Amino acid sequence: MILASQQIIIVKEVNIPEALIRLRSDGIIHVNYKKNVTIDIDSQQLMREIYKDLAPGKKLHYIFSAAIGVTFTKEVRENSSGPDSPIASYAIIANNLAYRIIANFYLKVNKPKVPYKLFPTVEAAVEWLHTQVI
Repeated sequence: MILASQQIIIVKEVNIPEALIRLRSDGIIHVNYKKNVTIDIDSQQLMREIYKDLAPGKKLHYIFSAAIGVTFTKEVRENSSGPDSPIASYAIIANNLAYRIIANFYLKVNKPKVPYKLFPTVEAAVEWLHTQVI
């Protein structure tokens, strides 16, 4: 476990047109979706390959955050927690009312098969993720 006083180091970073994906020194993968992107099946598959490269054979904790204008296709929503998902648990950063409403709706319609929770800050998300067992 990383204490609040310890500095987090980015171990590896992958920058693709849809997102910036970072493996942190505390073992969390932070996916930050870029402004005005649409995540389709092809981009979802690419990201899953990146996740596997970052942590071969492991399920890890994830943080998902997004700039404005991010959309997910219906196919991606339906495929989000498939059997090949490398996600042990995840936190969604919803730092404004609009994102909280959208995220809550999405999570009610597409109930994840792993532990998840919404947070207003990355720090709060990390604290919760560190309590989750892989």
